[in-house]
Amino acid sequence: MFRKFFLAIFLILPAAVVSASSALAAEEIKTFHSDITVNSDTSISIKETLLYLTSEQKHGIYRYIPIRYNRNGINYTARISNITVTADGQPVTISQNSQNGNIVLKIGDPEATFTRSKTYLITYSVENAVRQAKNANGQIIPELYWDITGEGWTIPVTASSATVYSPSATIQSVTCFSGPFGSSDNRCQKSLIDTHRAIFGYDQTINYGDNFTIAVVFDSNNGLVFPASFQKTLKQIQDNVILIPLFLPALIMLAWWWLRGRDQAFVSWNVFNSDTDRPQIILTPWSFRPTPMVYEPIAGLTPGEAGAILNERVNNQDVVAEIIELARMKLLVIKRLETKKLFGKNTDYQFTRTKKSAAGLTGHQKYLLDELFATGKSIKLSDIKGNFYIKMAKTKEMIYRSLFAKGLFRDRPQIARIKAFVVAIIALVATGSYMGKLLNQGVWIAAIIYFLSAAIALFMAFVMPAKSAKGTNMALQAKGLKETIARGAWREKIKERHLFFEEILPFAIALGVAKQLSKDMKNLDVKAPEYVPVTSVWATTAFVNSFSGAVASG
Repeated sequence: MFRKFFLAIFLILPAAVVSASSALAAEEIKTFHSDITVNSDTSISIKETLLYLTSEQKHGIYRYIPIRYNRNGINYTARISNITVTADGQPVTISQNSQNGNIVLKIGDPEATFTRSKTYLITYSVENAVRQAKNANGQIIPELYWDITGEGWTIPVTASSATVYSPSATIQSVTCFSGPFGSSDNRCQKSLIDTHRAIFGYDQTINYGDNFTIAVVFDSNNGLVFPASFQKTLKQIQDNVILIPLFLPALIMLAWWWLRGRDQAFVSWNVFNSDTDRPQIILTPWSFRPTPMVYEPIAGLTPGEAGAILNERVNNQDVVAEIIELARMKLLVIKRLETKKLFGKNTDYQFTRTKKSAAGLTGHQKYLLDELFATGKSIKLSDIKGNFYIKMAKTKEMIYRSLFAKGLFRDRPQIARIKAFVVAIIALVATGSYMGKLLNQGVWIAAIIYFLSAAIALFMAFVMPAKSAKGTNMALQAKGLKETIARGAWREKIKERHLFFEEILPFAIALGVAKQLSKDMKNLDVKAPEYVPVTSVWATTAFVNSFSGAVASG
């Protein structure tokens, strides 16, 4: 009997000692209680009592006090002051800093350690803690929303409680949230002792990432004195200052555009005089320049260049317009080929180079002409379909270079855009990680601001090419010609209507108004020019579209 008893003691005692030693070695906040007094000026006075236990030698603890809150999508910052800390009734050394939306108190003497237990008393004041918020019915209600323990604890908080005393306002209702941040396990308790006092409790362990938050709603008829409207606005701006970096991509690109992306212009509004010795200015977004009516091809510009200077980019239709222009200049002939099939016809086009000299062509026009007939003096559209897109890209680049060489842009448009897009992307990547941190803190409005800033930044990068004063004049002429064609205004001014159509069709293609021009010519019963292989003037647009799709396909 005794032998068995001593054997049991021998086996159980070491395990019990180890278990007790492990339990004793673990540090914890045994109890955490917060006394909160609501003052008439909407501030609160807080007294926190913490019972800390440890079996190891420790200097002290860290207390993370949340100061950034997101309530109904609005961010606000709690301003904390008058912080005092005692340990077992004696003043204790503290240091303070801000970190991830918290005030971090490092409590303890770095030169001394202790073991077993300490009772910490932390007091502080919070300015404008009672907020005027909207309830589910849209009514404005006075509310205290406060995180009792915070989410920064690296040691467990075994039990938490709070008392709210409001001498100046009647408490209407109370709510509490507990468990992992962003959710609630519905295990916290709340109760009204009387109309001015409420108590809260949470008997579950709080670990890192958990919290215990209370919400107290006061009667609208109360003795609280809220800040004036301008003070609220100023405070709200200050509370949301962390969102400012999200605007940086947009602000950077707006500033860059203001410095390097604005067009130049001559002081005189005469768009047909491009003497560069005349006085010039830098245009602003609110600068006004009248659009002239233009009734003839633009001197000094090919059709593709006219379309590019107007849109500040080279499109497929600009290159197609240049090919049609080569046909108009009788450097090549386009012939329509039709072959019968079981149902309907197959349509193709044959290009034949003429013997006319290519002297006087621009670089991109000569390149187009040479590349079209690189394999012979005659070629079908079906032969180049699927592989001519490479030549199209090269032609576009040459048109950009031509516009810059003619002094119409302050920098090569493609290079200006590439530089701007690189800067915009760098700014967006840098602020993207910052947005992610804010989203992790529940600041969901950060995503809206970020994507709005991104849209503005990328748009400003796209419009970055800046025209010279001469380029602005040419762009206005191109705009004027486009409006003249679109409105049919040329019919009252041009007597030789057929000749006008002959000369202007390539420009109408580049400017995107070939359909309107074709419609006018049909109404006037004017035939399509000989260099366009169509059966009727109305078929001109269809020809241009099919031709554009064929030469640009990859």
